[in-house]
Amino acid sequence: MKKSVFRTHASLVTLAVAAFAVQPAVAQDASDETDTSVAEIVVTGVAKATNRLDTSVSVSALDVESVANVAPRGTAEIFRRLPGIRAESSAGGGNSNMQVRGLPAVTGGAQFISLQEDGLPVLLFGDHNFAPADGFVKVDATLARIESVRGGSAATLTTNGNGAIINLINKTGKTEGGSIQFMKGVDYKDTRVDAEYGASLADDLYFHLGGHYQIGGDIRNAGFNAVDGGKFRASLTKEFDGGFVRVYGQVIDKKDATYMPQTVRITEVAGSVAAVAAGAANYGKTLGVLTNSLPGLNAATQTLHSPNLISFPIVDPSGNLIYSDLRNGIHTKSQTIGGEFEFDLGAGLTVNNKIRYANQNGRFVAPFTHAANAADRYLSTNFGPGATAVFFNGPNAGKPVNSASLLALTGNNLITEVALFDTELNDMGNFVNDLRVTKTFETAGGDITASAGYFKMVQNFKQTWHWGRMLVSTQDDAAIINVPGFTEAGVYTYNGAFGGCCNILWDMQADVDAVYGGLNATFGAINLDGSLRRETMHYSGFAQFSSARNVDVNKNGSIGPAEIGVPINDPATRGTIGDSLSGTSYSFGANYKINDDLAVFSRYSRGTTWNFDRQFGAFSNAQIVAPGLLRNSTRQIEAGVKWRETSASIPGSLSLYVTYFNGRANLRNFSITTNLATGGIYTSSGVELEFNYDIGGFNLFGNGAWTDAQAKQDFNDPARNGLKPQRQADWVYNLGASYTFAERFTLGGAVNGTSKSYVDFENRFVQPGFATVTAFANVKVRDNLTLSVNANNLFNKAGFTEGDQTRLFDTDANGAYDTSIARSVAGRTISASVKFEF
Repeated sequence: MKKSVFRTHASLVTLAVAAFAVQPAVAQDASDETDTSVAEIVVTGVAKATNRLDTSVSVSALDVESVANVAPRGTAEIFRRLPGIRAESSAGGGNSNMQVRGLPAVTGGAQFISLQEDGLPVLLFGDHNFAPADGFVKVDATLARIESVRGGSAATLTTNGNGAIINLINKTGKTEGGSIQFMKGVDYKDTRVDAEYGASLADDLYFHLGGHYQIGGDIRNAGFNAVDGGKFRASLTKEFDGGFVRVYGQVIDKKDATYMPQTVRITEVAGSVAAVAAGAANYGKTLGVLTNSLPGLNAATQTLHSPNLISFPIVDPSGNLIYSDLRNGIHTKSQTIGGEFEFDLGAGLTVNNKIRYANQNGRFVAPFTHAANAADRYLSTNFGPGATAVFFNGPNAGKPVNSASLLALTGNNLITEVALFDTELNDMGNFVNDLRVTKTFETAGGDITASAGYFKMVQNFKQTWHWGRMLVSTQDDAAIINVPGFTEAGVYTYNGAFGGCCNILWDMQADVDAVYGGLNATFGAINLDGSLRRETMHYSGFAQFSSARNVDVNKNGSIGPAEIGVPINDPATRGTIGDSLSGTSYSFGANYKINDDLAVFSRYSRGTTWNFDRQFGAFSNAQIVAPGLLRNSTRQIEAGVKWRETSASIPGSLSLYVTYFNGRANLRNFSITTNLATGGIYTSSGVELEFNYDIGGFNLFGNGAWTDAQAKQDFNDPARNGLKPQRQADWVYNLGASYTFAERFTLGGAVNGTSKSYVDFENRFVQPGFATVTAFANVKVRDNLTLSVNANNLFNKAGFTEGDQTRLFDTDANGAYDTSIARSVAGRTISASVKFEF
């Protein structure tokens, strides 16, 4: 770093002290969980519940009403309301990519974000293959609020949360009452019931229980129930002088369709095929833009999910015939039991412990587009001149398939080759415990809080991969295509996806021990804090790959075309892991409260984060021998202003939070869909904004982040240095307003937007910027009865969030790429609901 830049950054943190302390995420306070001021009092990322203006941590909160008005069709859509978080809400019920300001993401998942419930991580890693953390979280009426910490001190608050912690805090029943809500899709098939109730059993004993059930969720016209299942949660809290004890349990059994990149058009640039082949000479030159202009398959409203693909034959690790059921989607099965206690031992000494065991398993089934081409070209290229094809199923079963017939039927002439991801999540369970001791000292000049703790988490990763390979028509309600003499009943080599890479057994475990401790001091208007975390990750286990064999899968006594070269799990390919790695993280900051409504802050942080199964994903045991690839590091600088105006100087109530951030990430990872290693030193700087204004019945709110990011040093290709990381947008924003009149009627809406980003690290293919609109109307028929209508993506816009630079196709052989694959946000859905509170 240049000295002048260093001095600039250093000047932002000159108020900070080099004390070391941790501020662990703490549980929900026993205060009124329905208090309307909850957005200003935070418990995540601070040593004790505190006002946002009194801490140097970037924290935000959403109450349950704000969550409901977003009209979320998946968990990730809720997080669009959190500043600094880019949630690519295009996957449906889970498997969403998320990134946080200051730390560019170079693969899928949420590498730098720890998604938590009541202060404990849902999973140890935010980017597990086929086990996304957002898939194991089901938001419903049992939620009280969501808090998020971005940047800085998140590096010391938990494991693998250097960029952000998103903490979902559940209701406890401290406030008596309940609700039941019935929701129905207006323009799509969906039915959902949420119910919850909490009350006191005695003056110092209270409970809460609730959950939801949903069936339908067909936001993309899949033709079957894309969502099926629900959740039940219950808790019991006993209070006593100086503390409380809480126990809770939760059961989830739910199937949510997840949508993968599928065939889309890209604008043609003459000579783009040769330009890509020329390599670095054309980095930074636009060679195509994703566009929703493919006839027959609308990127926003349609999907390759189809009843014709529901039951598809694959083989288990031993070569036995089984069937993949597309209706599973992300099938989450989770049984959780946990608890928390807090004791005030007197003299300012408090002990808090949170513990949870989660038995988690399920399945992940989704069609991923591996290739696409004009039918005649695809057949001749892959099967030889003269190869013919017919529909195997669907309304046109037995009819010929060629470029002309497909064009007449679907509006395009493309055959799509699908890799059907079918992954058994045999065991994604975990155990986590966080013990913290806090001591507060009162001095003549102020208060000092010292804290120390021990964090333990064990994460299992046991999966069985068997991925099917098929050819389908490129349309809504896709049908399977058979090539006589080369495929059997639509099977294009059993488990043959990506060339037969992936009949794999995974049996691994990560075990993290962390100790932390430090100081927080308040002297009048100044708050100083620091934190230190030392953790060690132990990991062990194996991945067992496959070798190709001829297998009589259907037991008919002969080897057919699809039974040649079947990948069968082979112990000889086993790669083992077993080692320990340690890292140290620290953060220190300062907050100066100029007056009751205005504060400034600064913070400097360094953190360690870990890779796990993604780094072992190169489809061979050779990738498993490099433990150094598991450790990443981050550095973040923040400075900002927090202003909350409630005096008579302006009408209404205003809150404004502005943060400058500068981040640096040294990381490595691996993408299984592209089979490419990624890594480098990535830097970014920018500004994060959050505001809220209330006057009378009018509310105006918004958040946004401007980011200038680049690859400082690309480890794989130096020619990428100075270019933007893939899928990194300059602007991400959420702006909205609502108005309540006659104390009965509320109208509101929001615009969620992003500027353009690049599909690839080479900055050649563009994902255009886009904005979607949500809108809602609520009518209080009675004080306890509300009717609502919510619209998500009101104007039915496509918005691409995940392209693929390795899958570019010139389907008309004119030398210009015209087709690729990508994932879009879902199109318009409108729902209506009735809610009764009691």
